[in-house]
Amino acid sequence: MKRTIKYFLIIELILYIIFLTLDFTKHYGATTPLKYISLVLCFIFSLYSSFHHGDKLISIALFFTMLADWFLLVMNEYDILGLICFIIVQLIYMIKLGNDLWILRIILPIIIIFLTNITDIVNILAMIYFPQLLINTIIAWKNYKNIGFIFAIGLTLFVCCDICVGLFNLTDMGLIHEFTRIGMWLFYLPSQILVVMSGIQSSK
Repeated sequence: MKRTIKYFLIIELILYIIFLTLDFTKHYGATTPLKYISLVLCFIFSLYSSFHHGDKLISIALFFTMLADWFLLVMNEYDILGLICFIIVQLIYMIKLGNDLWILRIILPIIIIFLTNITDIVNILAMIYFPQLLINTIIAWKNYKNIGFIFAIGLTLFVCCDICVGLFNLTDMGLIHEFTRIGMWLFYLPSQILVVMSGIQSSK
């Protein structure tokens, strides 16, 4: 298993360096296949580890993560389906972490939607999704001794990724727009790798 982990991390590191280099040189279109392959590898490795006493919930969550990015990254449309998949991911993590702060999980999205007065279904789903990720991250840090330090860091990087996504969509040009375009995957792939590794850690 240790050798397999080593190969997995080396391959992911190579893909990470290549697509970040392409992003920094503004060859954005060429990075999509590499980025998606890196996610598929996360799922495959998580599935493999689940047969060696790894965390099966992590594997299920990564399947829906992979599916979400098929809609959002590869197809570059079907935002509604992609966000629904990401909400499912956070619900799976909620099961893993325990249904703590469930009142806040319900009330916070309602308050945000009410205050922002949004009516677009994509934005409504985003306002349902992001608080769930944020609450899961808080709970993960609160219970990191039981859940695992790696999982808490992974979710934190996931939050950083989604902040970049939000800022990217709110800006049309400029330094923030360019940084967040790169920042999404600067944080995203490491977050998913750490989530995968947390599944192996929890089995031990």
